[in-house]
Amino acid sequence: MSGKLLIITLFTLSVSLGFSQKTSTCKDFHTGKFIVEDDKDVLILRSEHFQIEWDKAEKTVSYYKVKWISGCECRLQLYRTTNKNEEWMLGKNFKFKITKLKESSCTYEISIPGMDLTDTGRLKKIGEIKF
Repeated sequence: MSGKLLIITLFTLSVSLGFSQKTSTCKDFHTGKFIVEDDKDVLILRSEHFQIEWDKAEKTVSYYKVKWISGCECRLQLYRTTNKNEEWMLGKNFKFKITKLKESSCTYEISIPGMDLTDTGRLKKIGEIKF
């Protein structure tokens, strides 16, 4: 009887642990607190409609409007920045597309439609936020 109980307990434990591991979806990256994995000096706070990027090394802040056009793709429009090198991008719409998910990180591609500017990177979600 104790052998059966041990097997049932181990089975129940393994099933519950398997279900408790969360698989990320694109929706998990719609809102939250993020760092850019290749540039840990960049901190991003994103709500459903706004995004703020702090670059600690450059000591700049950029503000974007966010419009999700599908589960894994949004438009970011830069509407304010303290970064003099980004002023030419004010009012431009960026296409941000999540291309791969892995645990608490996503690989993304960002581009400006109509321009030959594309970049890729990885975001790591480090927390939730409330705006």
